Amino acid sequence: MLVRPTLRLGSTLAAAIALLAAPAWSQQPDDAAKADDAAKADDAAKADDAGKADDAGKADDDAETADSAEEEPKTETAKPMGTFEVRIKGEAGEIYIDGKKVGDGRFSGKLEVGEHRLKVTREGYKSVERVVTVKETEVVLETVALSKLAEGDALTETEEGDWTFDGVYGGILLHGLFLPTGTGHTLDRSCDTIGATSCDAGLPAGGGIAGYIGYAFAPLGFELLLLGGADVTQPSANFDGKQGSEINPLVAEPARDEEFTIARFGGGGALRLRLLIPIDRFRITSAFGAGLAYRYMLLGRDTTAADGGTSEISDDGLGYLTPVLSFELAGQVRLTGTTSLALGFNLWLEHAGDDLKTAQNNDAVLTGGSGGPQPQNTPPYDMATGTQLFMGPFLGFQFGP
Repeated sequence: MLVRPTLRLGSTLAAAIALLAAPAWSQQPDDAAKADDAAKADDAAKADDAGKADDAGKADDDAETADSAEEEPKTETAKPMGTFEVRIKGEAGEIYIDGKKVGDGRFSGKLEVGEHRLKVTREGYKSVERVVTVKETEVVLETVALSKLAEGDALTETEEGDWTFDGVYGGILLHGLFLPTGTGHTLDRSCDTIGATSCDAGLPAGGGIAGYIGYAFAPLGFELLLLGGADVTQPSANFDGKQGSEINPLVAEPARDEEFTIARFGGGGALRLRLLIPIDRFRITSAFGAGLAYRYMLLGRDTTAADGGTSEISDDGLGYLTPVLSFELAGQVRLTGTTSLALGFNLWLEHAGDDLKTAQNNDAVLTGGSGGPQPQNTPPYDMATGTQLFMGPFLGFQFGP
């Protein structure tokens, strides 16, 4: 009887112990699973955030790439290049390509394909200029031989280059002078006042020499011109011995021809402004200015009558002071570095006034004729009146820049 209760109590205690131990063992796996699930969720969240951040970074990189692509300028296609070489015999001289110095004695380098201007210079030698064509597929070689300048033409490269117009300059000119509007003498404008049947006014013509000196500030120069010259007119009058002019009909006799010589000489000066326009070795130049001139005039008359009688008279002459205007237009060609040949046209304007009259001569007599001595009418003659327009060509030299 005592054995059974003991067994039951032992079984009961064992069961109780088992029940108490069972929850502890069954709870540990559940907590581990929960911890494992939480870790996985945390890792997934981190991976998701990392993915989003990576996507955002890629988006930023793409935006920056797009911006940089927009900002970068488009590169032009490189122009084809070719090799060009220059060799100067003696290896002395300066080499210019398209106006830029690239070497002395020789040159080798790359140039764009196409035409280029080559210039080789050396002091005391003639410059060489030519157009060369550079090719992409081959080496273009130019060999240049410079020749010495002739005696007296040893110009420096500066003198052979740009023709400047700065500094002191001067020139000398030989003029041909004509008066296309006449001089206004009596036989030109008032033939009938001397009773002649007809008159020939003659052609006024002459010449002169001029010199000038000035200082230039390219393209303008300021100069003093000095000029001397003379001109002659040879008019004539015919008297038929029967009928004079309506104004003076009583002087027709005797029948005769009167030949006149009206001479003028003098000089003057003017301050002028000169403009020069260079064109390679040529220049176009013009000058204009004003000044004063003094002229002296003389008149002579030779008469031959129908009966063989002759007479000669001459006047003491008269002078006049006049304002003048001077104009010049010319072309120049350079002969050396400081000398040029000038060919042009000159115009000179002055005023003779109204008082250049010879004195009346009451003592003139025709002698040697078959009819014996005969008095000859000799009224006052105007040698020149009014505006005097001189014009004509000139040839000369200019010295200096």
